[in-house]
Amino acid sequence: MPDLIFLQLEPMPYLVRQRYCSHKNALHEVEDYDKKAIENLQEPKPLTWEECVVNLLTLDMLAANNTHMKIDYTKGLSTFAYPDLQEKRVHDNLEGKFVEAITNHIICDNWSPYYEVN
Repeated sequence: MPDLIFLQLEPMPYLVRQRYCSHKNALHEVEDYDKKAIENLQEPKPLTWEECVVNLLTLDMLAANNTHMKIDYTKGLSTFAYPDLQEKRVHDNLEGKFVEAITNHIICDNWSPYYEVN
């Protein structure tokens, strides 16, 4: 299974959501997050390399609407890429949540005209 997959999709829906999570972490004074780091949630271009990477932990924070310090990693998607960290039953049950998170927070009805990408 690949650790990283490169796709080109409309980035703004996910960028805005990721910036929202970063800003929320800054407001809760989580280490390494600065309130002044994000001036505009809707800046039309990525500001850092990290914004170009879909992070499973970010998807967990979006689903829980909380900072990464206050979510249960064992029940979220952040360990989905490591099936040895979860029971097979738990891992298999996360597949639907994984597809739902991608649909809601990354695709956002901006489906590709190419079937293979979708």
